Amino acid sequence: MRTVRMTHLFKRHGIDWYRRFGRDPPHRAGCVGRGKITTNPGERAMKPNPKISAAVAAILSAPATAVVWAGAETTPATGAGNELQEVIVTAERRAESVQDVPITIQALTSETLAQLNVKTFDDFVKYLPNVTAGGYGPGQSNVFIRGLATSIGGTQGVGATGSFPNVATYLDDQSGQVPGRNLDIYAADLERIEILEGPQGTLFGAGAQAGVIRYITNKPKLDRVEANVSASYATTAHGDPSTSIEGVLNVPVIPDKFAVRVVAYNDSRGGYINNIPGTFTRAATDQVVVNYFGGVVPPNSGPINNNFQIGRATNPLTYKGVRGELLYQFNDDWNFLVSQSYQNLDAEGVFWQEAYDGVHNVLPELSVQLYSPSYNKDRFTDTAWTLNGKLGVLQAVYTGAYLDRNITQQQDYTNYARGTYAGYYQCDYPGYPFFPAGTDANGNTIRGTTPGSTGFCYSPSAFWTDHQQDTHQSHEIRLSTPTDWRIRALVGGFYEKYLIYEGTDWFYGTSPHFYPIGPPQVYAVPGTNPVQIAPYPVTVQNPNVRPLGDAFFDDIKRGYTQWAGFASVDFDIIPKTLTLTGGTRYYSMDTIEQGTNVGSFGCEIQGFYDFGTGTTPSTPPNPCVSTVANGIPSNQNNLDAKHLEHTWSGAKSRANLTWHITPEILSYVTWSQGFRPGGFNRAQAHVTGPLAGVFVPPVSYAPDNLINYELGWKTEWLDRHLQINGAVYR
Repeated sequence: MRTVRMTHLFKRHGIDWYRRFGRDPPHRAGCVGRGKITTNPGERAMKPNPKISAAVAAILSAPATAVVWAGAETTPATGAGNELQEVIVTAERRAESVQDVPITIQALTSETLAQLNVKTFDDFVKYLPNVTAGGYGPGQSNVFIRGLATSIGGTQGVGATGSFPNVATYLDDQSGQVPGRNLDIYAADLERIEILEGPQGTLFGAGAQAGVIRYITNKPKLDRVEANVSASYATTAHGDPSTSIEGVLNVPVIPDKFAVRVVAYNDSRGGYINNIPGTFTRAATDQVVVNYFGGVVPPNSGPINNNFQIGRATNPLTYKGVRGELLYQFNDDWNFLVSQSYQNLDAEGVFWQEAYDGVHNVLPELSVQLYSPSYNKDRFTDTAWTLNGKLGVLQAVYTGAYLDRNITQQQDYTNYARGTYAGYYQCDYPGYPFFPAGTDANGNTIRGTTPGSTGFCYSPSAFWTDHQQDTHQSHEIRLSTPTDWRIRALVGGFYEKYLIYEGTDWFYGTSPHFYPIGPPQVYAVPGTNPVQIAPYPVTVQNPNVRPLGDAFFDDIKRGYTQWAGFASVDFDIIPKTLTLTGGTRYYSMDTIEQGTNVGSFGCEIQGFYDFGTGTTPSTPPNPCVSTVANGIPSNQNNLDAKHLEHTWSGAKSRANLTWHITPEILSYVTWSQGFRPGGFNRAQAHVTGPLAGVFVPPVSYAPDNLINYELGWKTEWLDRHLQINGAVYR
């Protein structure tokens, strides 16, 4: 990729060459232009961007290494102009050099992000040792730090079924992690990105069990006008071109009193995955054909093709967003900051390739065969506010935020038709329609069959849709002593209300012999015989009966309300040389889960399993909804009736000893704890084998706990031209 930097009203300034590689896509090559105008009061000359000074410090032999990328806009160190620059971070809720923070931390500054030409999580994660991600596309990843993460089976319904993450994501002071879907914040006008490795339960609480990723935005400047515009064009090997534009404007409306900063961006990335022509034909090896048709595909079970879905480079990706910040300085001690962010991520198609089709025919590279539209539309708004000031000698901070994230996704699911269970919803088994033909000697109803009925399978077309809303409301108050005291303290209180609203619908019911399903209005009273049906409507976002073809749905609300108090104390045993740190966090977390998941098993008309009893035919109600009058015709799970509410509380702590052997060499030993929220086993588990009657799966599971033991070091050599940082942990 060729880079062109432009200053002085976009006058050409210089040219560099480099090539950009994505983690999954082929490489892109292109041209980038940037312009920057900075004006200070009394100074009108336009200044070009300073040259980037960056270094990578790593210990390849250590089990863990910290890499520091130092940018030219951070506080400079003394000495030669090409020495490493000092990076200031706030990982411990106070500003300090990254080399003085006694934890493993990586920091990507604004200059480093620009130099690497990275803007998204998938762009920069490949530069981070000990940080990886596994997922299905942008904003659909599960983040691993030090190999720790929670597992997910797929993005469909992950808000309802996935475990809470153990890697926290923060936009400034607002947490935004959700199961299986990383908050993919576009790196526009960021001061830096901090990656904190290891448990951070004391200062960052629930979800920071394995670590924290923090996006720190640039704040308004009260003393200068700044304008910055950058644009790029890139080509993608085997794909479509990409374009982007980003603009930043900082204006001191009232110099030294009130300033406004705005950034807007539009990044359109060309696709590279081709949806090639395909025909889905049922095969003798399909499980439904093997189990119910004797390995012979039923006649006239016509195939489907994907003629209306084929295309080249079908996975374009677009990030659009805007962020505005207002800063008001009341006096030398107090200021107030308000921030409003909006981002829309639009990912079409899919971001993987298929090696084979459903019957093991080899497919070309960078190709798939999809039969239904696939896309992921992910947008969020975040409103945040921060009040900074002093109460006597104490530094006081109050920060609050409200994050609202909305996801709409659809994915092709046609290969599900080759499994065992799809046949019930897509085929008439041989002998259909069925009827009760009396009882056998054991009193079991005999399944009667229709003579001459050889069976038939309808369209294998299938897809799922997911509508998810995540809301985070948080408030935090912190008080801290001056940083130059020998005994330093930080105390604070935290409140968060975190809710997930998940609605997932699986459309694989192509047989016309079903009645539609809907949310249940009753539940079966446990322990009653015969079963008693009691009214109990569920809490749902969509109370409507689902359309025909919707064979299964989740409609779940889950989350927690958390209260916490925390404290941390530093004591200089030997000033500026040996420091002992201790901290703890007490939390109380009220966790809930409500709603339902409903399937259409039991809703087939004269089906293989739904034909009646004795000699009395049975027909499911239309619609096939569980009510007092209908009973429970379909398989349902009424979560409201299970009263899935639980309060967990506890304390997580840390202890640290830091030794500045010399001003350039720091070593530390840390003991720390982390945790992530607990949840509920909402499904009814059936235990068989030796444990039957001995073990009963609990309704709820408590928060996970993690204890970390770590020995680390941070060193600078050759007159600040080389950093070697590392850590050994268990």
